[in-house]
This record gives sequence, structure tokens and C-alpha cells, in this order.
Amino acid sequence: MASWQRRLDRETPGQEVPMPSTGRALVCVWGELRGIRAAAESMRRHLLEPLDAEALVFAQHQLDDDVERVGFLQDVLAPRLLDVRLYDKPRPEDFFGAAQWAAMAKVQGTKVRGNWCNPGNIQVLMNHSKLGEYLRSSGMLERYELFVFTRSDLLHVLPFPSTADMLAVLGPLDVITQAGHEFGGVNYNFIVMRRALVEHYLQGPHAIIASAGVRNASKTYNIERFMGLVLLERQWRNLRMPVTCFITADQLNDRSTWKKIKSSGARGGLLFKYAAQMDEAYRNLEVWERRRAWIGLKPPRRFQVEEIHGCAVRPFALLLEDPGSHWAQGGGGGGSGSCEAAEPVWENGGAARLSGCPAGGALGGGRWQCLGGFLRCWSLFLSVGLSGSEPSSRSDPEREK
Repeated sequence: MASWQRRLDRETPGQEVPMPSTGRALVCVWGELRGIRAAAESMRRHLLEPLDAEALVFAQHQLDDDVERVGFLQDVLAPRLLDVRLYDKPRPEDFFGAAQWAAMAKVQGTKVRGNWCNPGNIQVLMNHSKLGEYLRSSGMLERYELFVFTRSDLLHVLPFPSTADMLAVLGPLDVITQAGHEFGGVNYNFIVMRRALVEHYLQGPHAIIASAGVRNASKTYNIERFMGLVLLERQWRNLRMPVTCFITADQLNDRSTWKKIKSSGARGGLLFKYAAQMDEAYRNLEVWERRRAWIGLKPPRRFQVEEIHGCAVRPFALLLEDPGSHWAQGGGGGGSGSCEAAEPVWENGGAARLSGCPAGGALGGGRWQCLGGFLRCWSLFLSVGLSGSEPSSRSDPEREK
């Protein structure tokens, strides 16, 4: 217990960082240690093992039983758990500088509007910045090729692609997020990228705040849209993949900054925050069970998606089912919805098969059909596009607050 307790010290400088084993990928868990008793085993089985990845937990002190939660993570994730660092939450005016914080946030009148700076979300932005500094100063940034940044309470229901497969579809300026939960910006809850982008991504929000760098202060920024500014500033491309996980919890009364935890009677009391996210993950699990294969596409393919809050076009780098040769060959529909010629990069390590245009299939759990040379997908995604996509027809007013 003593050696593990040392890892809970507040920012102990100069502490030796454990060396990784053979992995090329690092999964970084940020935020508060929510939902880990419900989610940690699925993270090990469906994320760390398929990626052959190590894990780093860089989280905030918040819960009364944080020490016990760390012990639980050690038991479940070992030997892949490299390190756990917990720190006390700083005040934003101390972290960013009082003048810069006053210029950006709701101090002495409205400056940059939106929920990006509420007490919970601003801690997310500071957590990202502190994590970026730690990865750089510890030398861990140079040890891995692929990085995954995730909150702790995501329940994974099907296996993730391998590290080699992810690197095969990620371009030098690409990030991959799970389709949905975008709310006009970027689904930062689970995001994958190459090493070269990591420091700029994690330090991006700090740089924007420290320099009061929001060009269009007349807009309202939820945290998803604020994180999207980082991608837009550097002209990165946000690729998508089907949903493989959803936000869960340990108990119904668990701490939540937005939306109450609910219980699914149809799934034996399984806890969730967003029903559409959970249902999409389990529909995708059904698709996975039919084929047990991922298909990677390079260049990515655009899907016109009808979502809860409107329609948008999304670039996808990963699929769960073969969309058919009609789509792959361009189809002939023309216009903004027409298909591009495609060559699958891999199908679970082998050559992908493209044949036929079936009457039904799946990006993930959603339905699709070949219509006039393009693929249209109807799905219960919770997303509204920004980087690498055409804008949605409308956004979610609740997320603007």
C-alpha cells in the first residue's frame, strides 16, 4: 500500500516514471474517477488488450473513496496500468492567469458565452493541459506512437481495432472520435491521435484562454465546440468510427455534471446517461457478432447522417460492415453526396472484401442503403458536426448554456 500511496502524492516532482513494456499505444484516463467499478474491466478487455496498450490515469481528487478506486484500478488493469496521478483541482484564475481568465470567462459581465467555463468543464480543460505537460516532462510522449484520451466511465461493449489498424487509417493531421455526442463540436470524451498531435491538442485550450484567442466571441461555446476550436485552428481533420462504448456509472446517485444517471430495465438495470448512445453501442455489438471484423478505409468516406438534432456529412475511417462495391466504385450519383473511389486499408489484418450493394447493412448499428451513388445513414447519433464535416442543420440549445 505504501508504494501505491506515493503515486497519490500531489504532483511529486522528479518521481521516476515506470517504463512501458512492449506497447506502441498509451491510453490516458482523465477527469474524475467516476464509474470505474462498472467500466474498468471492459476497458481492459475491449480497449487495452486489442490495442496491446499501457494505461496512464491522470485524474482529479474529487471523490471520498479515490484511494480505494485507485486500488481497484490497480487490481483490474494490472499489469497494463503504468501509473496513477491524482491532483487537487486548481482555481482557473490561478491556472490561466487572472487577467486572461477575466477576459474570457463570465467575470464582470459576459465575455465568451457558453458552458465551456462552468465549474466542471473548466476543470476538464485544465486537466488536459496538466496531462499534456506531464506527458512531455516525463518523456512518455516519445515512447508511444498512438494515444487514446478517455474519461473513466465509458463501458466498452465490443473490441477496439488494433494499434496497427488505427495507425493505418490515421493521417498526420487526423483525429478519430466515436460518432455522436458532438453537440456542435468535437466528442472529446474518447479521442485517438498520433503522437505528433498530442501536445498541441492537450495544450490547445490553455493557449486559447491564455491569449484570449477566440476570434468569434459573439458565438456561444459549449465545451465540445470550444474543443473544436483546437482542431479548427490547426486545420486537423476529425474522422469518425462507429460507437463502441457509452457513459455508465457505479450507482444511480453517482456524481454527474450534466444529465442524471438512469437505469435500463430492458438491460437488467444497466446504468447509463444517454439512452441513444447506449442503444447505438449495443446495435453495433450485434453487427460485430455477425462478422467480428473492422474495416479501415483510406481515404475516409463521407456519410450523410440524419441525427437527433439535424443532418450532417461525416468522414468515417472505420466501419463494421462492408458497404458494397457500388459505393466503393463511386456509384455515379455525382454532386455533393456522391461517393469517392475507395480502397479498404485493412479488414482485421487481411484484404477487405467489397462486393454487392445489399438492401441493408451498417456503418455501425444504423441502417444504410445505396441511393443514387451515395450512402445515407439513419442513426440515433447524438452529434452535430464541426471539424471535417458539413454543419448540422441545428444544434442542441441545452448544451449552449
